[in-house]
Amino acid sequence: MHRIRFAFAVALAAVLLASLAGPAVAQGVSADMKWVEVDVALAPNGTAMVRYHVRWRVTSGTMSGFYFKGEQGKIDWLLDASAAVTDGGRRYDLEIKRAGDKWDAVLAGGDRFGPGEITYVLTYATDYASAGHLAETHSPEHGDLVVFNWAPVQWDEPIEHETMSVKFPIPVDDEEYTFEEATRFGVLTEEFVNDRYLLSWLGRPGTGVESEAATGQRYLVVRAHRNSLGTKEHNRIQIYVPAVHFELGADATTTPWGDTDSVPSWRRESRSKVLLVGLVGLLV
Repeated sequence: MHRIRFAFAVALAAVLLASLAGPAVAQGVSADMKWVEVDVALAPNGTAMVRYHVRWRVTSGTMSGFYFKGEQGKIDWLLDASAAVTDGGRRYDLEIKRAGDKWDAVLAGGDRFGPGEITYVLTYATDYASAGHLAETHSPEHGDLVVFNWAPVQWDEPIEHETMSVKFPIPVDDEEYTFEEATRFGVLTEEFVNDRYLLSWLGRPGTGVESEAATGQRYLVVRAHRNSLGTKEHNRIQIYVPAVHFELGADATTTPWGDTDSVPSWRRESRSKVLLVGLVGLLV
């Protein structure tokens, strides 16, 4: 794997701060978190669309939701692109409200679910440049770069797997690449990323966290998968791309994706439908 080692100026505090998420306590409920899959779509100005798929197994009683905590960026919830979906295909709207220093994500209208399995889909916009997860740096060997130094929130119980898919504003043509093929786009990773995760290099259409049914220009996605995470385990990634693809801090209306001369499509398409089937698989 291609590795990069050099110093850079970026605020690490944001990703090293303790971040936790876990179930809301309710009497008579037995529920375990099974897995988490996180999609991040980065815009050239450093803003992002983020979508968590959180799979729960309710073995007894009924469950309304769980607490979400640890995102360092300011959250702008996209409720029309958030939902909960059962194995049987039933869809629930969500209510997401502040609860002190965390968010309470629950089924809307006082609904409850159980027993069975349910996937909560939480979608929001944030600014990862302002949060310190995206920063400019320079390598004598590779030139001007932007580094994405980020981790999803930590969970207060073990999970079967966590998959992180990060879409960069780098136009590509194909659906999948080998590592050797992907290096031509100038993507670099730290050694610990190569050692810790199963990495995939993909081309996915759309500028947001669209479903597999999306069409249009493809953009480069780096997918990092890891099995068997322990309680509160930190899942950080650190990826570098050529700085030419970013203009951090620029206004969204003047920093388009590709040849689009308006705001990024994830801002325009926040009311798009949540995929109601196939949630158990990897979504990119």
